[in-house]
Amino acid sequence: KHKDSPIREARDEIANIVRNIFMEDDDYRDQFVETGGVSFFIKQLNAAGDSEPEAQVDAIHSLTLLMDVDGAGEINEDIVDQVQLDAIHNLTLLMDGAGEINE
Repeated sequence: KHKDSPIREARDEIANIVRNIFMEDDDYRDQFVETGGVSFFIKQLNAAGDSEPEAQVDAIHSLTLLMDVDGAGEINEDIVDQVQLDAIHNLTLLMDGAGEINE
């Protein structure tokens, strides 16, 4: 409910809480990805727009942490695939004129 709040600070706090949870354990990270959590950070990034660079940086940081499985630069390809699929979906919406970007 709060992740869709019109108040940016509330959305940012939820993003920080979620990030802290999935950083605690690989099982949490896997569950987060399997339940569509990657799109949460994509939405946060899209919602930030050009007027909120700090929120954009936070979303990118969260996605980077989510993709870096062992903290040593090994990238989780499943998460990269999710990010790419979401980006393709958003571009398709824009090209088709089907409405707003996936926010």
